[in-house]
Amino acid sequence: MSLMNEIEVTSGSVEVNGSIAYASQESWSFNSSILQNIMFGKPYDSKKWREVISVCAMNRDLKLFPFGEKTLVGERGVSLSGGQKARITLARALYNDADVYLLDDPLSAVDSEVAKHIFEKCITDYLKSKTVVLVTHQIQFIKKATKILVLKDGRPLAFGSYAELIDSGIDFMSLISEEKKENEKKKEEAKSEELLIAEQIIARKRTISTLSTKSEVDIQVSDPKLEDESKATGAIDARVYWDFVRAGAGPFLMIMMLLSTFISQGLFHYSDIWLTDWTNAEDARNISLEYDQTNNIIIYSVLVATTFITLIIRSGTFFMMCIIASVNLHNSIFFRLMRAPIAFFDNNPVARSPMYNHMTTTLNGLATIRAFRAQDMFRAQYYRYQNDHTATYVMCYCASRALGVMMDWICVLYIFLVALFIMLFPEGLPGGSAGLALSMALGMTGMTQWGVRQSAEVENQMTSVERILEYSRLPSEAELESVTKPALDWPQEGRIQLKDVYLTYENSPKPTLINLNCIIRGGEKVGVVGRTGAGKSSILAALFRMHEIEGNIIIDGIDCKSIGLHDLRKKMSIIPQDPIAFIGSLRKNLDPFDEHSED
Repeated sequence: MSLMNEIEVTSGSVEVNGSIAYASQESWSFNSSILQNIMFGKPYDSKKWREVISVCAMNRDLKLFPFGEKTLVGERGVSLSGGQKARITLARALYNDADVYLLDDPLSAVDSEVAKHIFEKCITDYLKSKTVVLVTHQIQFIKKATKILVLKDGRPLAFGSYAELIDSGIDFMSLISEEKKENEKKKEEAKSEELLIAEQIIARKRTISTLSTKSEVDIQVSDPKLEDESKATGAIDARVYWDFVRAGAGPFLMIMMLLSTFISQGLFHYSDIWLTDWTNAEDARNISLEYDQTNNIIIYSVLVATTFITLIIRSGTFFMMCIIASVNLHNSIFFRLMRAPIAFFDNNPVARSPMYNHMTTTLNGLATIRAFRAQDMFRAQYYRYQNDHTATYVMCYCASRALGVMMDWICVLYIFLVALFIMLFPEGLPGGSAGLALSMALGMTGMTQWGVRQSAEVENQMTSVERILEYSRLPSEAELESVTKPALDWPQEGRIQLKDVYLTYENSPKPTLINLNCIIRGGEKVGVVGRTGAGKSSILAALFRMHEIEGNIIIDGIDCKSIGLHDLRKKMSIIPQDPIAFIGSLRKNLDPFDEHSED
């Protein structure tokens, strides 16, 4: 990172002559085709493309992809295996054609055969005229390095050629011997204790790379494209409004809100009519006669006070309804998302807005983008998303304001007609009634525009409710708790039987695991071997029921399908391919449920 100026150097200096290409340890990709992820804004060169794909050992993978290099990698590269993501990251660096190549452990995510191919064909041969800095813990490859830098606790232990390090007699040689002894020991144990499952026919949906000895009908596929977000046109369905009200109001609250709304609005208008009648009576009364107005004052005061109280009740009940509806709907969507199958998160981006999704992707790969000097390309893409977002917002805002201006002119015309009627027929209309008609017409100017704009705003905001209701109907995983719970000490032996197991990922044209049958006895150490992208992780996904399977997985005589997910998953532990650390202390990460003491 310091070579790319991503980390500030506290002392000394770092100088790099020439352009830099960078392959990060944690593979990064954006949601586009494999071709676009490797070219990374560079023009297409067929000769260079074929060479890069060959030295990165990707020819086989591209042939197995349904769309070849046009296959979409998906959000966060979910349609690829760990090794495929690592080789795409490496291919992106090679296609850039730089002077200095910084390769941050690209060999750790691939199998030994592919790692050997990449080191010999790519690093040693293809980049023989380039400066390459390879960070790796696989010391079997360092014999061919021009110079070797050995680090220990962040300090340089030695620097020199392989022969110079041997002559120096430093601890570097003990590292090699320990690694060699450990590998030999593992080989001996593998002969006597380990069951090796060779996966020749296993593939995974995310790579759509299936090898089968059976004859299968070729599946005709069209060019890939990003799946558009589901959307609806036209007005919001009345069912959405009813679901929102039902989520926030029970029978009592709904009756209170409706009664307070009708009563307050009725009293508001009746008080104006009462005041009009009072004014007309005063105009008709002989001014010389004495008249007690106490009763009129009391009645009007009661009307005003009652209107105020009912307005408070109306506002309070409506506010309570909205708050309760918001809480209930968000609890519903949260529960559904927590119970949604893994396939839902693989097929849907984290951010629903393209602008925010692009921003998240850019921040995650910022070091790679800077190393390849691709800031302008991503900045231009962000501006396109921002322009679309802003244009949509401005259009909605302008349409709302234009509707308001049009309603203002309609109200002005209405006021003109009311005033014209009052002036043309002054004799037949009392002064109080004329004042009421004119004041109501004037008040309508502001209220009509506000009402029309608010109705449009409500229609716009209810699309969020519509989306929440859609998500609240997402399919769920299997039941969490078992109807008939297994014994508390289950499993005792740890015997696992995979019987006629087929696993097909969602939207996949072919199954990933095909007729998998094997028995793993308790205490055995099992190695699952296969090429990168062969589907090794799919077996773990099947064991944890992350994806439902055809066939049976039986653990100590109990079919995994017959028990709840909590009872199954809490009895197994996993070290995932992509490690995850939670925010908090180290102890909280090791014991997130506080099930163990400090001792």
